[in-house]
Amino acid sequence: ERVRGAYILHIRNEGRDAAAVRYVDQLPFFLKPLWHTAKVITDEGVRHGGLGLRGIGAVVSSGDNSEATKLVLDTVLPPGESVSIRVSLLKMHVHVSE
Repeated sequence: ERVRGAYILHIRNEGRDAAAVRYVDQLPFFLKPLWHTAKVITDEGVRHGGLGLRGIGAVVSSGDNSEATKLVLDTVLPPGESVSIRVSLLKMHVHVSE
C-alpha cells in the first residue's frame, strides 16, 4: 500500500539585513519525492516542475529504495522576503521478513 503526502518548507527573513540561508534535510528511504510535482514559491512568483530558480541552489541525492534522500538548499533572502518549497511524496511499503 502506498500513501501520498507532501514535503513543505517555508523560510522567511524577518530581519533588516539580507540573510544567507543553508537548509539541510534528509528524508527516510521509505519516503520518495515526486520531483516533477516540485513548486518553488518566492515573493517574485511560482515555478513548477523543478527546484532551479534565480538565487536558489539545491542539491538533491536520491539513491535506490534502501537509501535516504538528501536535500540541501542554499539561498540569500532579502529583508522581509520568503521562499517556500512543496514536493509531493509517496510513502513506500516496507517489507519485513522474519
